Amino acid sequence: MRSGIEKRALVVLAPSPRVTVVCPLPMSMRSFAELVLQEPAVNLVLTGVTYKKSDLAILAGHVLDLLHALKHRITADVCILMSDSNSFFGVVKYTAISGLSCRAGIRFAIAPRQGSFPLHENVVLDENVQKMKRYFDFAQSVLFRLKIKSRQSWRDYLPQMRTRPAVSLAVLAPGGKWDSQRWPYFRELCKWLSSQNLKCVLVGSADEAQLINDMRQLGQEVVAGADLSDVKAAIERATIVVCNDSGLLHLAVWSGVPVIAICGPRFAARWTGYPEDRVVQLYYDRVPEGRESARYRAECLSKIGVDRVISEIKKLNLDLSPKVHT
Repeated sequence: MRSGIEKRALVVLAPSPRVTVVCPLPMSMRSFAELVLQEPAVNLVLTGVTYKKSDLAILAGHVLDLLHALKHRITADVCILMSDSNSFFGVVKYTAISGLSCRAGIRFAIAPRQGSFPLHENVVLDENVQKMKRYFDFAQSVLFRLKIKSRQSWRDYLPQMRTRPAVSLAVLAPGGKWDSQRWPYFRELCKWLSSQNLKCVLVGSADEAQLINDMRQLGQEVVAGADLSDVKAAIERATIVVCNDSGLLHLAVWSGVPVIAICGPRFAARWTGYPEDRVVQLYYDRVPEGRESARYRAECLSKIGVDRVISEIKKLNLDLSPKVHT
């Protein structure tokens, strides 16, 4: 999910009035993006109304994207176009959406590798740098060109860590957009947590309800298919969140909760994202030549054992005293 990345860039851009961000998120992710962004000075225009496999459905989706942009046309001081696509079709489509969605005094666009978006001031970013750092650098570049001062550190923008709750609570998010990004041993981790009588909540989307219920142990609470604000509320009560490399990782970090993220292979570029005291990232091996296949990622995830995750949980010195399940 890209909304956490946009959040990173938008917090840096917050001093600027009336910012419009155009980003290629499906409409199904609108609630997640709006919940994470929470920037009153920022308008979010989502493109990607529908993504289907048939050519006709894809074409219809592009038309709906343009209509959506025209319907939500607004006035802004700055328009930020966030897109990794610089194909001829991508440039034409996103330039049109940017123009239709808002009337802006100045427009910036991400232009990875070669290629540029007309009518925009293009900022070329190193594609080998991790995405969150790349978008952070992009936001800093925009602020510099707008002559707006900003702090220069990730940590300056992260929320304060929440006070540890009186009752230790582990929140597990075993889902993810793709099967290949799901760690396969959450069931075993649930069993261990149950054996320790540690209060546990499993969270996920409606599509992940069956996955979650299949691994649930006696006494473990489930928040699946509920409103995203309910998932956020569960995360905010947590002592620790264990998740895959997914959108809920970003939601947890921006809720001020320590996170254990099970990521699979490490990217070729050094991780330059969240501080280690916020996110413990568990890797196995490295993506060869900066490329990643679904099969390779799944293989690496399978080699990150349950003991390794349990070891990280134990380092938190959680209260493992017996509790009565109801």
